[in-house]
Amino acid sequence: MPPDNASNPTQEFLEFPGAPLSLDSRFYIQRPPLEELVCREVEKPGSVIRIQAPRRMGKSSLLNRLVAHAKAKGYRVVNLDFQQADENIFSNLDKFLRWFSTNISRKLRLSPKLDDFWDEDTGSKVSCTFYFEDYLLEEVDSPILLTLNEVNIVFEHPDIAKDFLPMLRFWHEQAKQVEAFEKLRLAIVHSTEVYVPLKIHQSPFNVGLPIKLSDFNLNQTQDLAVSYGLDWAAGESGSEKLAPLLAMVGGNPYRLSVAFYYLQRGELTLEQLLQSAPTSAGIYGSHLQDLWEILQQEPALKAAWLQAIATEDSTDIDPIAAYKLNSLGLVELNGSSVTPSCQLYRLYFRSQLFEKTTSGRQSVDTENQTLTPVATASPSSILGSRYRPISQLGSGGFGYTYLAEDTHRPGNPQCVVKKLARWFSPEELNHARRLFATEAQTLEQLGAHDRIPRLLAYFEQDEDFYLVQEFIEGPLLTEELADCQYSPWETDEIVDFLEDLLPILEFVHQHQTIHRDIKPENLIRRQVDRKLVLIDFGVAKNTTAMRGDRDRRTLAVGTCGYAPPEQIQGRPEFNSDLYAVGTIAIEGAIGSHPDRLSQSPSQEVNWREFAPHIDSQLATILDRMVRPDYQQRYQTAQEVLADLQAIDW
Repeated sequence: MPPDNASNPTQEFLEFPGAPLSLDSRFYIQRPPLEELVCREVEKPGSVIRIQAPRRMGKSSLLNRLVAHAKAKGYRVVNLDFQQADENIFSNLDKFLRWFSTNISRKLRLSPKLDDFWDEDTGSKVSCTFYFEDYLLEEVDSPILLTLNEVNIVFEHPDIAKDFLPMLRFWHEQAKQVEAFEKLRLAIVHSTEVYVPLKIHQSPFNVGLPIKLSDFNLNQTQDLAVSYGLDWAAGESGSEKLAPLLAMVGGNPYRLSVAFYYLQRGELTLEQLLQSAPTSAGIYGSHLQDLWEILQQEPALKAAWLQAIATEDSTDIDPIAAYKLNSLGLVELNGSSVTPSCQLYRLYFRSQLFEKTTSGRQSVDTENQTLTPVATASPSSILGSRYRPISQLGSGGFGYTYLAEDTHRPGNPQCVVKKLARWFSPEELNHARRLFATEAQTLEQLGAHDRIPRLLAYFEQDEDFYLVQEFIEGPLLTEELADCQYSPWETDEIVDFLEDLLPILEFVHQHQTIHRDIKPENLIRRQVDRKLVLIDFGVAKNTTAMRGDRDRRTLAVGTCGYAPPEQIQGRPEFNSDLYAVGTIAIEGAIGSHPDRLSQSPSQEVNWREFAPHIDSQLATILDRMVRPDYQQRYQTAQEVLADLQAIDW
């Protein structure tokens, strides 16, 4: 099914990528021979088709086309998604199989008759098999395609999976002998990420035809770009322009679609996208943070991944680790070796694992998994004729940060020099100068606050732009929060935190600026007075230029877990920063990030039961700070401070 390019997508509203693609979607790109293969397989009696891949690889979109083919053949189709099952359904096998059988009965428009077939003496599996063989399959004349989506949820309940999956395997084998089971065709869809926490190293269900979705090649990437209305992507010159993007983000359909979405809307250039992609502030920030969280919880897997990205060549690692990293989409398997699947992952995780941004640069000892200082990574000459780099503090898509000394001042005091990434082409140099001057002006104004690093200088050298800021000595707030898992913050500590930080935020917002990346890593406990200092305004947004155009989307930036929904959608508000502050306060109260807790249907975090020691009045204030809907949230830092000061603590 080639993409329909008859209409121009630039003339209509583009939805953000992520949902399964409809049959007539111009954005669906075929991956021969998969479409033909599944359609041919489903016509075989008793067939089983297993569609497996990491999330957002196009499993549901392929399934939609399989279902359409089955319906065209006159098959009855039953779709069952295990996400619809309540958690208590998985409490025991009998309850699960009764739920399974009842749902399929109703979807076939048949009255459930479980009590006629269920026998405690024969057991749940046998009862369920008789129910299908003697009732459901007998009542339906045509073949039935039963699609089971998100089967990975079943894998997460081993006591259910160890009986349910063999039962499906038995049905598949029975099709060779029992006429009723010839009618049943199964399409089983699951995400492979589940293999990591389950401590397994192969698919727990290996019956039937396995369909592993592959990445797009350059031609398919080009077809997708053109379907988004990016005319420059056509032809041989288009292939040359797309090759660096394919190398950076890989052929994952979702990541490519996200890139083309932003490029088509004109919110960033291809060069800007490539510069910011492998950072938390880029358009893939949330996805990268999710993978980082998974690796943090799996030390052995993290160590294997570190080994894989340590060199530019393929690497031999533990086979089980290789299988799991491939299941996450992080590596490609090459015999006994692995290679990172794209530069996006290699660059981002190198910055996380090898270049931990603290008061000095550090690297990772790949054998002992310990952090050790490394030699200074500094430019070859003094910057701006006066700033001598001492060590590199960090790097990313937005540039490099150095600890430097000012050779023009007595005692050569230390400062921080930021070299901004060169995202612009030579033709855009003058435009970049104007943007740089505007950013420097904003930092100059904000640096007037006692607890925001002062801007000491800014300059251009060899068409590169540099900012020089005050060096703040002291530990990051992350160190305090690390201790909270053993000793959570008390009410008075949270109040002190809020009353310390919110006045800084009030000042920032008064200057029409949204920080957009408030997180523990961007808060320093200043050594001289133990006051909090807010740092890193690299993705801050000055809203003055947005006046009269507040509905315009901006580049979605921020850190996963601290950025609220409207900011992730590219529409930050001033109180988006309040959400991040409230999240940090809750993190201190419960000793872990609230993003790991369950959410209510309204997406509100259920954190109070994990912090019963927190005063109820303070808990009410925190709840209002982290409301998912920004309109129901506190609108200003001053409002929060007023409520805090109105209570007699």
